[in-house]
Amino acid sequence: MTDAMSVTDMFGGGGTDSRLYFAIGGLSLLKALVVRGDKRRFRSELKDAALFLAVGLFLRRAERRRTDKVADIDLVQREVGRRLGGDSSGDGSGGGIRGRIGGRSGGGSQGTRSRSLSERLLG
Repeated sequence: MTDAMSVTDMFGGGGTDSRLYFAIGGLSLLKALVVRGDKRRFRSELKDAALFLAVGLFLRRAERRRTDKVADIDLVQREVGRRLGGDSSGDGSGGGIRGRIGGRSGGGSQGTRSRSLSERLLG
């Protein structure tokens, strides 16, 4: 740990961590309570607190969307792999498209080869 480490590096967010913005917004609210006798400074601190809290909420929502999107992409990749016959069983009995088309080697009877491509794809 170096002496030149910034506050955002200590929190590990690189400036985009919502917790940091929530903490600064909370401190601004406390500061607003301390200076509540001076209307101009009180309003200024309340505006600052609202700004930091809003940015924190925005970042938290964006992070949730990002994790949901990554989870959806993983789900789609697994489903595509399953449907294309990318299962790891290796026995050639998978119900994927490759198995239905006849792209897998081994065991293809003459009856399945005489069927049309659409019949093999649809099962």
